[in-house]
Amino acid sequence: MVIPNILKNIWNNQQIILPSGKGLIFNPLYITDMIKILDNLLESSGSDNLNIFNVYGQETIYLAQIVHAAYNFFNKKPQIINSKQSATHTVADNTKIRYALQMSSTVLFKDGICDTLKSFNKLIS
Repeated sequence: MVIPNILKNIWNNQQIILPSGKGLIFNPLYITDMIKILDNLLESSGSDNLNIFNVYGQETIYLAQIVHAAYNFFNKKPQIINSKQSATHTVADNTKIRYALQMSSTVLFKDGICDTLKSFNKLIS
C-alpha cells in the first residue's frame, strides 16, 4: 500500500517526508509480473511448491523516484521534506524464485509507474 498511499497524499497536496532525501529503498513488483509468478507457482509440481520465496521486482528504486514521477504526472509543485533519518532498505534477493521458475519480472519501473499513475488518475477523476 506504499505506492497508493503516496499517490493519494500527493493528490491531496500533503507534504511527503523522504528520509535522507530518498525515502524507502525497495524493489517493487508490478501486478502483471506477480500474476505470472503466481500462475507459474500454481502450475509447477513437486517439492518446489513447498518452498518459501521472496517475491520482488528486478529493479531497486527509491521512494523519491515514485514521488517525483507522481508530481510530474499530476503537474503539481513538489511538497517534499527531506528528513535526516536514514532511509529504510527493504531490498530482497529474489534469486531463489527466479531460479525455481526460470523467469524474472518483465515490467520495468518506468512503465509500471506510468500505468499506475494513469490508473490512479482515472480513479480520482
